[in-house]
Amino acid sequence: MKRLILFVFFLSLFTATHAQYYLRMGYDAGYYNMDNLDILVKNYSSSRSWLDDPLDEIHLMHGPQAGIGRQFKNITAEARWTGHYTLVSATGTPPSGNTETRYLRARDGIVSAEARYHPERSRFGGGLSFDVTYFQTLTRLASAKKYTHFERTTTAGFTASACFLPLRKRFNLGITGYYHFSVGQAEIDKLWYYLDKPGYTGLSRDYFKVRPSHFGVSVVLLLASEKGND
Repeated sequence: MKRLILFVFFLSLFTATHAQYYLRMGYDAGYYNMDNLDILVKNYSSSRSWLDDPLDEIHLMHGPQAGIGRQFKNITAEARWTGHYTLVSATGTPPSGNTETRYLRARDGIVSAEARYHPERSRFGGGLSFDVTYFQTLTRLASAKKYTHFERTTTAGFTASACFLPLRKRFNLGITGYYHFSVGQAEIDKLWYYLDKPGYTGLSRDYFKVRPSHFGVSVVLLLASEKGND
């Protein structure tokens, strides 16, 4: 029902007159602070003293962004998708004598419905969006052909943003700075058990969840149409 209401709301905005629509394409980078995932990474590396290159903590994730929007005099309605990805690795030679490389990958996808306010004739504005995010972790050894897939968790959240998004020309460059707050938490239970089985036993369930909130910045190209008829 919520999805239907959102769809009808945005459909009514996109079919209105006295407006200008645009396509949004760009690249986004986010800085995450997921404490429990950091603890797991540290435990994995510290329990393997033979590692020459330990796992790095996962903080910076980045990826493409695409969307469509409709701008009115002071209000813009926008729907968009953002994808983030990162890959870290650890390499060393265990007592068995065979060099081992472990890959750890994290990714997410964020679907957003945003309303933005901007003073008339101003290129600057601020917005608030409702977001649905999926977050997933994957891992494999270099000798394995496929990643082992772990929990893919879907959470809801909100994003507050400040932006410079001009629509004065056909092609426009813009930039957005934002903070995304995730209301829910993503599961890393199975990943923890797989990478740190000894440390898994006896830990509180609170350790097996992360909140994928983050600060970020987007650099985008806006392809604008002509304004609607008055």
